[in-house]
Amino acid sequence: MSISPALIQAERVDWSSLRCGCGQMGTHIPEKFAALLAATSSRDFVEASLEGHVYVQSLLFEVAVPVTAMIVAALHGPTSDEVRLRLLDELGACVGGESH
Repeated sequence: MSISPALIQAERVDWSSLRCGCGQMGTHIPEKFAALLAATSSRDFVEASLEGHVYVQSLLFEVAVPVTAMIVAALHGPTSDEVRLRLLDELGACVGGESH
């Protein structure tokens, strides 16, 4: 089993110092992102959504910067078409959002 480049990128971040859109610090973001990469059903995708964490509507939170790097890293790796499309949607939200 290989480790995703995105999850390697996540290990480089001090998540406890970054604010999340859900009101907590970003320590749960790597786990949420791993769930997104592993999603196979509609329910999985809903539960793994980054909305409400990385962004709320179009407002970005501090975790958006490292998450954007994780998305780009994940797009370079092998993923299902469904995961790839979701990553591209999440990337669009990150680059098109506004600072909180």
